[in-house]
Amino acid sequence: MGLDCLLSMVERLRVTSPSEQDVSSNGDGQVLFKIGDLPRTRRHFLRSLFASPLDLPFDLWGLGIDLQRGGLAFLRDRFDNHLSTEGIPRGHDQPTILATGLLGSKWSLEPMGNWLSGLDYDVYYAEYPYGVNREEIKKREQILLKKTREVFRATGKRVNWWLWSKATLEALMAALEHPQQVKKMVNHMDLVGIPVKCRLNSAVGLIYLAISNGDDFRLRAKYGDEVEVRVPEGVGYTIIESENNEVCQFDNGKFQGTYFVNTGHSALGVHPKVKIITAFSLAGREVSQEMIDRLAA
Repeated sequence: MGLDCLLSMVERLRVTSPSEQDVSSNGDGQVLFKIGDLPRTRRHFLRSLFASPLDLPFDLWGLGIDLQRGGLAFLRDRFDNHLSTEGIPRGHDQPTILATGLLGSKWSLEPMGNWLSGLDYDVYYAEYPYGVNREEIKKREQILLKKTREVFRATGKRVNWWLWSKATLEALMAALEHPQQVKKMVNHMDLVGIPVKCRLNSAVGLIYLAISNGDDFRLRAKYGDEVEVRVPEGVGYTIIESENNEVCQFDNGKFQGTYFVNTGHSALGVHPKVKIITAFSLAGREVSQEMIDRLAA
């Protein structure tokens, strides 16, 4: 399973915002997608990337813009971060594991990790053996589950997951292959920057193909077309998505309950509004757009 599988989730995905009363009531048995929605081959995926020969140069330019937005957001967070915690729910030492996408190093997650630590969350990182994460989905899933087991046993508390970009695939794979473990150990998962309902940037797609070991293209043979990937019962989830990015251009109008933030895909891990939404969602509370705007001002 890789970025291409998420492109195919468009007709299956239905999302929900966290409940104010009990986040664990959220996502009970929710179908995210069917295995039959995935592309069968690399060639199938490659054909989906290019509607025109001009796509690649424009997409390379767009990817550069999105990465620039992310870089500037990181600099602002480091040197001009004045986001107040007043009015923000506290974490009460709730263990929360952060995991990221293509750039696998911990530094890309530190803005969110520092924010959650300041709100009294007990923050951990799922760290991978490479600076750039290769598409070894099975290994990445095992790393996330291993870290989750360690934290669950050490704290005796169910764990939150905050997953950015390709790291969302680990959660989806874990939900498919180990639903009982996820149900037992995970309280809530924030899925941040899933490229759904979109035409994937062709440059990003080519990078994905270059580093993929083909796990996703073998899923249909392993499970069959009708197998459904669900959020395990009792596990809450929230989706936070960019509505202005060059990685995945999509129609976001039909997804009720998803939080949309006007920023690039590469800046989602540091944007003030994403931090605010994360704090409320992990606390099991909804937050209005008006309140998000006010708290981020």
